[in-house]
Order: sequence, then C-alpha cells, then structure tokens
Amino acid sequence: MLPAPLSPSRIVFLANGLYGRHVAGGDIHLFHMAKEAEAAGWPTLYIGGHALGDHLAQQGLRGEWLPTDDEVLPPLDATTIAGQFRLFRSYLSKTRRTQRLLQGINQDDVVYASTHFWFDVVPAVRCPARRKGVIIHMLAPSFKELILRTRPDVASGRMASLHAALSQSFGLRMLRSSPEKRIFYVHPDMAPTLRKMGFGPQELFCLPNGIDADAIRSLAAPPLTFDVVWLGRLHRQKGLDHLAATLNELASRIDGFRALMVGDIQEHLIPMLSPAARQATSFPGFVTGPKRFHLLKSARVFLMPSTHESWGIVMAEALACGLPVIAFELAAYRQIFGDGITYAPCFEAMRFARLAENLVRRRRHGEEVLNQHEADDFMSRYDWKRVGASFLEAMSSWPSRAG
Repeated sequence: MLPAPLSPSRIVFLANGLYGRHVAGGDIHLFHMAKEAEAAGWPTLYIGGHALGDHLAQQGLRGEWLPTDDEVLPPLDATTIAGQFRLFRSYLSKTRRTQRLLQGINQDDVVYASTHFWFDVVPAVRCPARRKGVIIHMLAPSFKELILRTRPDVASGRMASLHAALSQSFGLRMLRSSPEKRIFYVHPDMAPTLRKMGFGPQELFCLPNGIDADAIRSLAAPPLTFDVVWLGRLHRQKGLDHLAATLNELASRIDGFRALMVGDIQEHLIPMLSPAARQATSFPGFVTGPKRFHLLKSARVFLMPSTHESWGIVMAEALACGLPVIAFELAAYRQIFGDGITYAPCFEAMRFARLAENLVRRRRHGEEVLNQHEADDFMSRYDWKRVGASFLEAMSSWPSRAG
C-alpha cells in the first residue's frame, strides 16, 4: 500500500449525488476509494448531504464530513417529473451550500468529484485546490441518442438523460481549463471519447469497478436455496420487464422453482408476475454489506437483464461468489468479462429465459458451469484493494505543478 503524503494535504471527496438509502455503482466505487485512502493514512474530507453522512457511518469511514443539507431528502420517485424536479431543487441547494464551504479547502488539497454532474464538478473547478479530479462512471447519451432514443436508458420524457448529457458536457468543458487535472474513467472504451473532448493521455486514468474479494472469501457457502437471483436498484435500464418475463417462464417450466429478488423492486415487479412466479419469488428488500454476498451464494444462477450498463459491478460480484451469469450482450461487457458469462441476443426475452433455464438445470444436476480458475483470476484482477492502489498511486504521483 502506498504511504500517505508527508504534507498535510487532504483528499476532498465531493459527493452531493447521494439522496437516499439506496446506492449505485458509483457510490460503491467512492466508498472503496475512500476506504483505501483512509487505510493508507491520507487525511480525508467529505462534502455532501446527510444521506452521504449516513453512508459514511455505515461504511466505517472516519474522515471529517461537512453537510450540504439539513436532512435526508424524503423518499421520492425519481422516474416522475415531480420527483426529478424535487431532486433538482435539492441538488441546487446542496451546490449553493457547497460553494460556501470551498474556502475551507486548501491550495495543496486534492479535490475529487465523485460524479460528472454539475453539483460536484462546478465546486471542484471553483475551489482553491490546484489539483482536481473527476470520475466518469458512464458516458452520457449523445444528443442524437437523446432525440432518437436509440439508447435504452433514455426515457420518453428525456429529462434525466438530458440532465446527464448537459452536466457531463458542461462539467468537462469547465474542467478542461484547469492546469492540474485528472479524469478517471471506469471502462477502457471511454478513453477515445475523452481524448476527443481535448484531454491528453497524461490526464486520463482508467480506474475500473471492483469486487470486495476479502469479504467474499470470508463467507462460507450457504445451502443452495434459490435457482436464480437478481440484485440491483429500480431504474429504467435494469430491464425489469425482461426479468418478469424470465421469472414467469421459469416458474412454468421448472418444478419447485425458487427465485430471490434483492432490492426495492417488489411493488414494481409483482404486478408483472404470474401467480406461479409470485409464489416462487422471495423479496428481502434493500440489502448492503456482506449479507448481499451471502444471498448471492445461496442461488444457482444470476440474472442480469439490463438493457444498458457501463460496467456491471453486481455481475462481477456474482461471478466472484461462484454463480454463472446470464446477460444480454451489451457493448460494455466483453472487454470486462470476456467469455466468462453467458450472453443472450440483445433484448430477446424468451432466448434469455431459455438460456437461464439451461443453466439452472445444469446446476441442479451438480454440473460446475463456472470455470473456478478463471473466476479466481477475475476476482484478483478486479479486487477493490488493487483498484484502490491505482487510485492512491494517481494521488501520490501527481506532480506539484503541471508541465
């Protein structure tokens, strides 16, 4: 592990995007980078709302936290115009309060915007710190993709996608003028687009998502109780309609079929399920920490019917837990997972269900579907500690002045 700097410089994490108890892949990435920084002795400062404060406590992170709101935002439906408007007002208020906190950031600190959105990037650019970084977890849709809706994560109203596109474009243009900057990105395919935006090779660093290998290895394998498992959050791109179609098909074709759906999706998924699938499906709700790995290990096959992803953390976790994964063949997957997962033709729900059925039946008969050597190699390659070491190397090797 890399040592902390001798100077009193801090890593300042700007994280105004968290607004509830749920977490997305970018939030998980943030927590693990922060853990590695604190473990290495770096002083840390976290700026964000009370939802961030709650998550920092749950994650055991000890750095100073400066709140940018008065309380956790009450539950809302971010898929509606009303919910999106409430979120926008909350982000605006957080940004204003963040601006007032910037005077507490030192010139020698390193500021790290944990999203590409304006509520993190604008304060990062405007703060006194010379060294500024931002991480890109997903490239926003192009304006052509917005207009024609050729990307599955673009909803009919287009408001959320337009917000993401404008934020990314505006934020990166602002950051381009900073002399000492670093752009982190999670997927190798993002680099060409970032270079076209004017960032040089010395400013770009691939910092992939990862796996909590220690936590997974420490858990004994529970009995195989479920045939299939899904784990995630409610979002348009997660393919809940394909998930429901698969569960309905498997419940009608496999005797004693049992499914486990982990996440706050029960009220949205149940209306799409057949009576047999409803009876066969368990909903433990939102789960965090090592318990999620215990639940993954209790199933035979992991279902990933997403219609758009930039990486796929939960797929990596499932593989590390010993589960074969069935997913639509999205563009992001091959470079990360290679042939280590089973691919279905994009958005052919019945083909997806048939491939899932085949995997379930093979696992029920005791067949080792997953190549354990390849799974162990994958877990080692994407261990969060290894990713964190790359992050700390970038923090430690940053020149004091740009050339």
